Amino acid sequence: MRETEITVSHVNDPTALAPGARRSLLARFDAITNLIWRKPADVFQRLETWVFAPDTGLLLARTRGGEIVGFSVYRRLTIGLALVIHRETTNVVPAAQGRGVWTAFTRRLLDDTRSSATARRLHFALRTRNPIIYMANHRYCEAMVPDLLQGVTDHTLEDLAAHAAERLYPHLRLHRPSMIMVDAYVGAVYREAPRHRDQRTNARFFDVPGLEQRDNALFVLGRVKL
Repeated sequence: MRETEITVSHVNDPTALAPGARRSLLARFDAITNLIWRKPADVFQRLETWVFAPDTGLLLARTRGGEIVGFSVYRRLTIGLALVIHRETTNVVPAAQGRGVWTAFTRRLLDDTRSSATARRLHFALRTRNPIIYMANHRYCEAMVPDLLQGVTDHTLEDLAAHAAERLYPHLRLHRPSMIMVDAYVGAVYREAPRHRDQRTNARFFDVPGLEQRDNALFVLGRVKL
């Protein structure tokens, strides 16, 4: 499956979708998710109100034939002068992984967010156990916490990350400065754990104290490059 065979669409307001369209999307989200994760088969159908909330958006990757092969759910937060886009979940069918889908999602999200002419500074946030996603996010950010490449801590950014984590996951503990979120992945196990092709990157990522526990994840926040 070539990258050119995939197009990305952006649903900025999922609450406007008709009930039938919602059910169809949730069923497809479950089908994709269960190729990647060991989770209940109907996990997204149980989370309808979460997916179709007023502050969420959806990114959909389709083949030329219209089949959805990847999706991303994100949430918008305003914290002071910062606009935080939290990439809540992104899943892509195995056959389309490594084909630039995550990058295409990010570019579409950046283009559409910047065109909305907000005066707030844009930040990306996510929780992850995936070193590939960590590195992909790093490329778009001028500063990030935790910074596993430079080892520099931006304390203002760390404070913003803590505020965002508290808003998004008030029931979970966040350790600073490691930015380990405890029990973030309870009940979620990869069928095949993702690894970066650079073994040094994998070592930096998984050497963070706390990630040896498979229920824990990194909470990552970065200030997007202008």
